[in-house]
Amino acid sequence: MTMRSVLALLFWGAFLWVGVHPGSVCAQETQPAQEQQPESDAATAPPSGQRSVLFVIDGSGSMWARFDSPNEKRAKIDVVRDLIKPLVAPGANAARIGLESFGHRRRGNCSDVEVIAPLGSSREDVTEALDKLSPRGKGPIAQAIRTAAEAVGKDRPASVVIVNDGVDNCRQDACAAADEFAKQAPGVPIDIISIAVPPASQGALQCIAKATGGEFFDAQDPVALTAAVSEVAQRALGGGALPSAAPEVATPAAPELPQAALRATLALAEGGKPMARAVYWRVTEKDTGKLVVETNAPGIAENVKPGDYVVEAEMEGMKASAPAHVEDHAPTTIALALKASRLAVKSKGAKPKSAQSAPLVTVRDAATGKTALIGRLDEIDALVPPAKYVVTISDQQISKDEEVTLSEGQETTMAIDMKSGRLSLLAMTQANGAPIQDISFSILEDDPDSPDGRREVRRSRAPNPSFTLPAGTYYVVARSGYAEFRERIALSAGDDINKSLVLPAATLKLSAQVFGGPAPAGTQFAYRIETLGKDAHEIAHINAPTFEGLFNAGRYRVWAILEHNAASAHQDIT
Repeated sequence: MTMRSVLALLFWGAFLWVGVHPGSVCAQETQPAQEQQPESDAATAPPSGQRSVLFVIDGSGSMWARFDSPNEKRAKIDVVRDLIKPLVAPGANAARIGLESFGHRRRGNCSDVEVIAPLGSSREDVTEALDKLSPRGKGPIAQAIRTAAEAVGKDRPASVVIVNDGVDNCRQDACAAADEFAKQAPGVPIDIISIAVPPASQGALQCIAKATGGEFFDAQDPVALTAAVSEVAQRALGGGALPSAAPEVATPAAPELPQAALRATLALAEGGKPMARAVYWRVTEKDTGKLVVETNAPGIAENVKPGDYVVEAEMEGMKASAPAHVEDHAPTTIALALKASRLAVKSKGAKPKSAQSAPLVTVRDAATGKTALIGRLDEIDALVPPAKYVVTISDQQISKDEEVTLSEGQETTMAIDMKSGRLSLLAMTQANGAPIQDISFSILEDDPDSPDGRREVRRSRAPNPSFTLPAGTYYVVARSGYAEFRERIALSAGDDINKSLVLPAATLKLSAQVFGGPAPAGTQFAYRIETLGKDAHEIAHINAPTFEGLFNAGRYRVWAILEHNAASAHQDIT
């Protein structure tokens, strides 16, 4: 509701009108109820038990970048296209296939997300859409995840496969979008294959798989990309088995195996348990250096000719190699050791809202100071050489160091308790109203040495900031315009508090007229606003013909002044 009051006073021959319009800042709009759409009928539902797989292919411009490897110089999108097409070709498997992309139609548009072929489309439509896909724009991964949730709907079993080459660059939180996806489509995993993404950025993608029960694949080169697509195909498509209604096909006889075989496993230390994770393997002929085996798998069991070979294994940048002699009718088994340790750094207590908000972890060699690992809390899980390390956890202004000594073959998980909590704030002028955008927050704590007994420890002008603070009692001050609100908040270790502050304030709008009409051009106006009551004082002086600002609830006297002859008028408002 708006109140309008007009007062006329005559000073020095000038006739001045002042209009004061106090009103609420947050008017709620009533939106028309959206008409509910009926659910699709049973005829469009997938047969019971049939898999649904939605492929989400990155259509951002960076997918035209070329690989720089000895055997592959094509663009990333061309390699991805050739790897995905056999999986979605007619008759390849029994799954219901769909295709989605983002950034493929418009440059610089963060809303460019499209389900090109809905789940259940003909394989011909899917392959044709894949062939026509031409990357050109941004990478709105978060929006692509939300669109995928709608595309999957109630189809079960179902899964989503994302193939991309970078993090969301549209200022959206893909981790939060994945959390929403997990709630909207429970039981639907998102497997994400990321091409040549720097390790420091992978956390913003790993969280997608983690939140939905999927897997993250770090495809730094074409070989790793091929292996990742193969593994995802097994996970999502179940090996690609054809439906029972398909015509029977004669099963060809297994080819006769060579009379020699080579098997190899990899462990952290000699005599240790073989790795269960994928390892990059290379087997070359000792004399010629000819490559005979190249694969990504926990171990290898390859049929090779008798002879001498060099077996190499690489995992997370650490390598091991050994010679192997293969004879007729005598399988050769070798066990390689990385002579490494594994370190994981996890949080103890409340988990961060998203990967981007998690504390930063830096692992340094205690002797040399060289950085061995850097990443977000709950994402550090990597191989390192045996040594003594200093682990530093930094969360905004809080930092903590811990030491750990790792021996060969040791696998250690550090559970970090920062003894801190997270406080997220927003402010509004009425309960459930729109958040105030022009706002500043200050966080104060008791300080006996400060003149007023408190000191400011954090400040932000963001409309919805999050602060990580040591456990304790704090005083939150929210300011917007000339309005201010204070509240005391107790924060315990592990707390994740979302606090909405309701400011007892309203917007005050001021305008003035001269002789009952608009002021002549060049007229200099000023407004002075004073509190009324026992401790009356001026709180604002504004030099402008009109004014709009937020004030605390209370009684005020508003003066309008013509600067050139000091003519003035005032009005008291509540």
